[in-house]
Amino acid sequence: MSKKVDKLNAQLESALSEFISQISGKTEDSAKTIATKFLNQIENKLNFEKKTIESIFSELNDVEHNQPIYINEIPFISFCEHHMFPFFGHVSIAVLPKKDIIGFSKFSDLVNNLSSNLTLQEKFTEEISQLIYSNLDCDGVHVKVKAKHLMFRSIKS
Repeated sequence: MSKKVDKLNAQLESALSEFISQISGKTEDSAKTIATKFLNQIENKLNFEKKTIESIFSELNDVEHNQPIYINEIPFISFCEHHMFPFFGHVSIAVLPKKDIIGFSKFSDLVNNLSSNLTLQEKFTEEISQLIYSNLDCDGVHVKVKAKHLMFRSIKS
Protein backbone atom coordinates (compact mmCIF):
# COMPACT_ATOMS: atom_id res chain seq x y z
CA MET A 1 0.00 0.00 0.00
CA SER A 2 1.04 3.59 -0.51
CA LYS A 3 2.04 5.83 2.39
CA LYS A 4 -1.13 7.86 1.89
CA VAL A 5 -3.35 4.75 2.14
CA ASP A 6 -1.40 3.54 5.19
CA LYS A 7 -1.90 6.93 6.86
CA LEU A 8 -5.63 6.96 6.06
CA ASN A 9 -5.97 3.39 7.31
CA ALA A 10 -4.27 4.32 10.61
CA GLN A 11 -6.57 7.34 11.02
CA LEU A 12 -9.64 5.24 10.26
CA GLU A 13 -8.53 2.53 12.68
CA SER A 14 -7.98 5.12 15.41
CA ALA A 15 -11.37 6.79 14.84
CA LEU A 16 -13.19 3.45 14.68
CA SER A 17 -11.43 2.25 17.82
CA GLU A 18 -12.49 5.41 19.68
CA PHE A 19 -16.05 5.05 18.39
CA ILE A 20 -16.25 1.39 19.51
CA SER A 21 -14.83 2.30 22.92
CA GLN A 22 -17.36 5.11 23.41
CA ILE A 23 -20.49 3.22 22.34
CA SER A 24 -19.66 -0.16 23.89
CA GLY A 25 -17.63 0.64 26.99
CA LYS A 26 -14.84 -1.68 25.80
CA THR A 27 -11.30 -1.00 26.95
CA GLU A 28 -9.02 0.90 24.60
CA ASP A 29 -7.04 -2.26 23.76
CA SER A 30 -10.17 -4.32 23.15
CA ALA A 31 -11.72 -1.61 20.96
CA LYS A 32 -8.48 -1.33 18.95
CA THR A 33 -8.42 -5.11 18.39
CA ILE A 34 -12.05 -5.08 17.20
CA ALA A 35 -11.42 -2.11 14.89
CA THR A 36 -8.30 -3.72 13.41
CA LYS A 37 -10.05 -7.05 12.76
CA PHE A 38 -13.07 -5.31 11.24
CA LEU A 39 -10.98 -3.21 8.86
CA ASN A 40 -8.86 -6.23 7.90
CA GLN A 41 -11.99 -8.20 6.99
CA ILE A 42 -13.25 -5.41 4.75
CA GLU A 43 -9.84 -4.96 3.12
CA ASN A 44 -9.49 -8.72 2.52
CA LYS A 45 -12.93 -8.92 0.92
CA LEU A 46 -12.40 -5.92 -1.35
CA ASN A 47 -8.87 -7.00 -2.32
CA PHE A 48 -9.85 -10.64 -2.88
CA GLU A 49 -7.74 -12.08 -5.67
CA LYS A 50 -10.37 -12.71 -8.24
CA LYS A 51 -10.38 -14.19 -11.69
CA THR A 52 -10.84 -11.65 -14.45
CA ILE A 53 -14.05 -11.56 -16.44
CA GLU A 54 -12.00 -12.38 -19.55
CA SER A 55 -10.54 -15.52 -17.97
CA ILE A 56 -13.97 -16.66 -16.75
CA PHE A 57 -15.35 -16.62 -20.28
CA SER A 58 -12.15 -17.70 -22.07
CA GLU A 59 -12.93 -21.42 -22.24
CA LEU A 60 -16.32 -22.09 -23.77
CA ASN A 61 -17.85 -25.56 -24.07
CA ASP A 62 -20.14 -26.56 -26.94
CA VAL A 63 -23.55 -27.87 -25.92
CA GLU A 64 -25.86 -30.02 -28.03
CA HIS A 65 -29.23 -29.47 -26.36
CA ASN A 66 -31.93 -26.83 -26.10
CA GLN A 67 -32.76 -27.15 -22.41
CA PRO A 68 -31.94 -24.58 -19.74
CA ILE A 69 -28.93 -25.11 -17.51
CA TYR A 70 -29.52 -24.33 -13.82
CA ILE A 71 -26.91 -23.40 -11.24
CA ASN A 72 -28.56 -23.02 -7.83
CA GLU A 73 -27.57 -21.18 -4.68
CA ILE A 74 -24.05 -19.93 -5.28
CA PRO A 75 -23.18 -18.28 -1.93
CA PHE A 76 -21.85 -14.71 -1.81
CA ILE A 77 -21.03 -11.85 0.54
CA SER A 78 -20.79 -8.26 -0.66
CA PHE A 79 -20.87 -4.71 0.68
CA CYS A 80 -23.50 -2.09 -0.10
CA GLU A 81 -22.05 0.82 -2.06
CA HIS A 82 -24.32 3.29 -0.22
CA HIS A 83 -23.83 2.18 3.39
CA MET A 84 -20.79 -0.14 3.33
CA PHE A 85 -22.78 -2.69 5.33
CA PRO A 86 -22.59 -6.31 4.24
CA PHE A 87 -25.28 -8.17 2.43
CA PHE A 88 -25.11 -11.89 1.76
CA GLY A 89 -27.08 -14.73 0.30
CA HIS A 90 -27.29 -16.96 -2.75
CA VAL A 91 -27.38 -16.49 -6.50
CA SER A 92 -29.30 -18.89 -8.75
CA ILE A 93 -28.76 -18.74 -12.50
CA ALA A 94 -30.60 -20.30 -15.44
CA VAL A 95 -29.11 -20.11 -18.94
CA LEU A 96 -30.71 -21.20 -22.20
CA PRO A 97 -27.61 -21.74 -24.35
CA LYS A 98 -27.49 -21.55 -28.13
CA LYS A 99 -24.17 -23.30 -28.52
CA ASP A 100 -21.59 -22.24 -25.93
CA ILE A 101 -21.57 -22.52 -22.15
CA ILE A 102 -18.95 -22.12 -19.43
CA GLY A 103 -18.20 -24.76 -16.79
CA PHE A 104 -20.24 -24.69 -13.59
CA SER A 105 -17.30 -23.45 -11.50
CA LYS A 106 -17.01 -20.40 -13.76
CA PHE A 107 -20.46 -19.21 -12.68
CA SER A 108 -19.21 -19.29 -9.10
CA ASP A 109 -16.07 -17.41 -10.16
CA LEU A 110 -18.26 -14.74 -11.79
CA VAL A 111 -20.37 -14.33 -8.64
CA ASN A 112 -17.21 -14.12 -6.48
CA ASN A 113 -15.66 -11.56 -8.82
CA LEU A 114 -18.67 -9.24 -8.88
CA SER A 115 -19.49 -9.62 -5.17
CA SER A 116 -16.01 -8.45 -4.19
CA ASN A 117 -16.91 -4.91 -5.32
CA LEU A 118 -18.95 -2.31 -3.47
CA THR A 119 -22.34 -2.71 -5.14
CA LEU A 120 -26.11 -2.81 -4.81
CA GLN A 121 -28.12 -6.03 -4.97
CA GLU A 122 -29.98 -4.77 -8.04
CA LYS A 123 -26.76 -3.77 -9.80
CA PHE A 124 -25.08 -7.06 -8.84
CA THR A 125 -27.99 -9.04 -10.31
CA GLU A 126 -28.00 -7.00 -13.54
CA GLU A 127 -24.21 -7.29 -14.00
CA ILE A 128 -24.30 -11.08 -13.65
CA SER A 129 -27.13 -11.32 -16.17
CA GLN A 130 -25.58 -8.94 -18.71
CA LEU A 131 -22.13 -10.54 -18.57
CA ILE A 132 -23.52 -14.03 -19.09
CA TYR A 133 -25.84 -12.90 -21.88
CA SER A 134 -23.23 -10.91 -23.78
CA ASN A 135 -20.35 -13.39 -23.39
CA LEU A 136 -22.28 -16.58 -24.14
CA ASP A 137 -24.61 -15.24 -26.84
CA CYS A 138 -27.40 -17.33 -25.32
CA ASP A 139 -31.15 -17.34 -25.95
CA GLY A 140 -31.93 -16.34 -22.38
CA VAL A 141 -30.61 -15.77 -18.87
CA HIS A 142 -32.44 -15.62 -15.55
CA VAL A 143 -30.62 -14.51 -12.40
CA LYS A 144 -32.20 -14.61 -8.94
CA VAL A 145 -30.34 -13.07 -6.01
CA LYS A 146 -31.76 -13.76 -2.56
CA ALA A 147 -29.96 -11.74 0.10
CA LYS A 148 -30.08 -10.47 3.67
CA HIS A 149 -28.90 -6.93 4.27
CA LEU A 150 -27.25 -5.82 7.51
CA MET A 151 -27.76 -2.08 7.12
CA PHE A 152 -29.79 -0.21 9.68
CA ARG A 153 -32.37 2.43 8.95
CA SER A 154 -33.92 4.48 11.68
CA ILE A 155 -37.58 5.34 11.58
CA LYS A 156 -38.13 9.00 12.29
CA SER A 157 -41.34 10.05 13.97
